[in-house]
Amino acid sequence: MKMNGKLFSFNVRLALMLVAMCGIFAGCYEKEEIDVPTPTPEEATYIVGGIITDAETGAALAGATVNGTTTGADGTYKFTTSVGLQKITISKAGYKTVVTSVNVEEVAKGSTRVYTVNAALYSSSTPETPKTKTNKYNIEGGVFDNAGKAITLTDGAVVIPGLSVSVSGNTFKSVDSDVNNIEPGVYVAVINVKGYETGYANIVIANAGTVEGEGVNVITSKVQVVLQKIADVSPAKYVIEGNIWNTNGVIIADAAVTISLNSGQNYEVGSKNGYYSLTLPTDVVTPTTIATVKINKTGFYPYACSFLVKLVAAGETSVTSVNATLKSIADKAPEGDDGSIGGSTSADVVGSGETTTTTPEEAKKEEAVIVDHETGEETKVTVEDIISSMQESTGEEVKVEEVAVTEVKTEINIPLVSDIVKGEGSSSTVVQEEDRIVIPEGTKVIYTKANETGGTTTVAVAENISVSRDVITEKSETAVRTYEGTPSGVIFTIPMQVKFESPVTVASNEEPDFCLGVMYYNEVTKAWTIDKVGGKRNYATYVDGKFIGNISHFSKFKFGYENGIDTVSIKPILPATFLEKACYTGSAPQLVTIKGSYKGGSMYVDKTPSMATADALKGMKESTITYITDMLTKMIKADNLGVAPVNAYVDTKFSIDKTISAYRQVTGFNLTKTELIKTYTVKVIKADKTEVDVAVTVKSIMSYDLEVRDELNHSGHGHGTDLNAGGGIIDFE
Repeated sequence: MKMNGKLFSFNVRLALMLVAMCGIFAGCYEKEEIDVPTPTPEEATYIVGGIITDAETGAALAGATVNGTTTGADGTYKFTTSVGLQKITISKAGYKTVVTSVNVEEVAKGSTRVYTVNAALYSSSTPETPKTKTNKYNIEGGVFDNAGKAITLTDGAVVIPGLSVSVSGNTFKSVDSDVNNIEPGVYVAVINVKGYETGYANIVIANAGTVEGEGVNVITSKVQVVLQKIADVSPAKYVIEGNIWNTNGVIIADAAVTISLNSGQNYEVGSKNGYYSLTLPTDVVTPTTIATVKINKTGFYPYACSFLVKLVAAGETSVTSVNATLKSIADKAPEGDDGSIGGSTSADVVGSGETTTTTPEEAKKEEAVIVDHETGEETKVTVEDIISSMQESTGEEVKVEEVAVTEVKTEINIPLVSDIVKGEGSSSTVVQEEDRIVIPEGTKVIYTKANETGGTTTVAVAENISVSRDVITEKSETAVRTYEGTPSGVIFTIPMQVKFESPVTVASNEEPDFCLGVMYYNEVTKAWTIDKVGGKRNYATYVDGKFIGNISHFSKFKFGYENGIDTVSIKPILPATFLEKACYTGSAPQLVTIKGSYKGGSMYVDKTPSMATADALKGMKESTITYITDMLTKMIKADNLGVAPVNAYVDTKFSIDKTISAYRQVTGFNLTKTELIKTYTVKVIKADKTEVDVAVTVKSIMSYDLEVRDELNHSGHGHGTDLNAGGGIIDFE
């Protein structure tokens, strides 16, 4: 019995010792768990990536540069970025540069968001689309007495209504400011100096046109004013002078300059070193004297400008500066992505007509017509109707005290030739397309555009008109033709006609089964607006083998169709795809490369352009359906950096570098894609003027997020790959 008691006592003590030891071990484990640091979530990562291809062959482009990153042999690229609107510039030697932007939105810490930007680049075998400088106009002048001695000016001595003016010594100049932008037009400088009669200087600033290059093209109009002493008053003096240069600001020497008056006088002035000057006899100037300056130089379009000579009192001097920028006949308009080059032409309206001035109120009463070339019907309207149409469709307003009116004595019929690339790749050819610009005899061309000068308006100036074809806009705006007419604000009492070939082949005994709408670009709303005059919509129709469009006023206009790009939705595709992969980290964070693929790119929803066009335009000619299909496809590609959608999402590879915190047990990754859905619509106009909507929906994967699915690993050991042991790459392929 004693032995049994001892044995029992021993067993109890042994059991207690085992319990105590377990407690010690448990305490040690708990202490180790407490020492494991709580990881800080990694910052979110934002990546832009994609593939760059050749727009003509579809081949991947290696060596293209995207924001400093170079594409690989497979045309792919990627780079990290930050939250906010990011400008993306894609370029490669021999190709046209493409610029777009991505709005990078903030995501939770530890997440990775990737934005996909794919682009198809067009070859630049012809010169790059030229960049143009911003024109900036300045006014500078000097004041002298009749002996040629400089007259010192004080602050406020020189006033140009609506502009800020600074003086120094005997010189003055306009002061640039955000609210003091000088535009082409007529300005009057008023000079008051004690002891001298008041002096006036009319300064005509003509539109300088576009100049290739970057930055600012400064055009300075210079004037000299001679003041008469009060004690020595002489007859009024009238001076017309100016400088002549080309669109690059280079002086044009030895141009032929002729100045004529509406009272019949003509003066051969000539020019020297790009400068001309004429002092008119005092007795030929009356309150209604209109002077016309004509400038000609071989190799340049002729320049002409008419204006009212301001009448001044005895002893005063009136100086009108007409600075002319001559455009070279060899100048070309900007080319399209495919190498097409739009033509440009100039009509010598002032030189072939007679110019007068009148008030806007009187001009509004002038009769005008709108013409239906299909029926020959003319509808009587007034200039006021055209001004109302111009204000509605372009945002242009009449802000002058007097408008200039030039009546065309002989019909003007001039060509406008463009080099247009047909087809793609090796099968492409260059075709010359000749349009005709016609201004009928008897048309009154009314110039209404001038700058507003702080509540004091100015007199409009008559000058030659120019028409340029914009081949770049035609693709994105479902237009058969797009033109820029200058100067803006010009009105035609009989419509200017634009004649051009049908975009589809038409048999000699047939006519197209469609017509084209006439639309203007509104600079205020930044949208295209249907042209209506007197409540009647304007169309370009097919007559005698050509389309004819009527233009009653000037700015940017097109012959084509209304179109729309509507964003249906931007939302994540849920549920997210779970990419299962067991792995873990130990006591240190680990940078890993995650590789895989997802279904991405851009794809048509339900119908391709050819299917949608065939369904919507049943019964129309096959050639029309093919042309509208091509027009809609170009519009979609123009909105997608030259990349055409396909019929289904395609496998798109990704490779992302991501840091995983220490002591994490990873089970896999969540891949969430964000989908953008857009609908593209074209309103086709049939020959009977009824409209048919052709619509295509496109969806694109615009970005994706890669989120780590993990949990705290207390032991530093886990399931799957030990990333700290040199795994480094997680490949789902």
